[in-house]
Amino acid sequence: MGNRRSRELTRPKERGAPCTCDVFDLSVVCENDTLVVSLLTDLPVNTRVTLDVRRLFLEKTTGQHWEWTCFEDSMPVMPQPDSLNGFVLRLSNEELDTKGLHMYQHLKRVMGLAIADLPSTNLAVSVSAPSTQHRFGSCNRRLTGKAVIILPHGHFLERSANIGLPLFTAVTKKLDL
Repeated sequence: MGNRRSRELTRPKERGAPCTCDVFDLSVVCENDTLVVSLLTDLPVNTRVTLDVRRLFLEKTTGQHWEWTCFEDSMPVMPQPDSLNGFVLRLSNEELDTKGLHMYQHLKRVMGLAIADLPSTNLAVSVSAPSTQHRFGSCNRRLTGKAVIILPHGHFLERSANIGLPLFTAVTKKLDL
């Protein structure tokens, strides 16, 4: 296969519809040991956004910080009552830290990591969109608006927040400290 044919196969097949996004507001609160993440945006319905929730932990032998991944998924924005689109997601502290424990145990098996101390009580929450590289044209260059971050390699939306939420006690007991 020649270079020309290869380029044709890797280019996006469609040009993508233009989109203007002026609103991309992230809200993160803790209610009774439950993390409530909400996003309000003027992106079109069914645009997929990526949500990540992470803590940091210190590795014993190298002193390097690693991410304790509590949640990582993409989801579509849906119509909300106030005429904007978005989502509201409720995740219990138990659910978040149990998943984080499984991810840590995987890293421990594969890489031989040993945790030095409890993961941080700070949860880093980030939301980015679109989750596909060419949703709004090549490198999303047809995505414009006040909320859009424009870089030479493409256009995207991103918001992040930090919130304090202690590690779930049952998970703490399962760590080998």
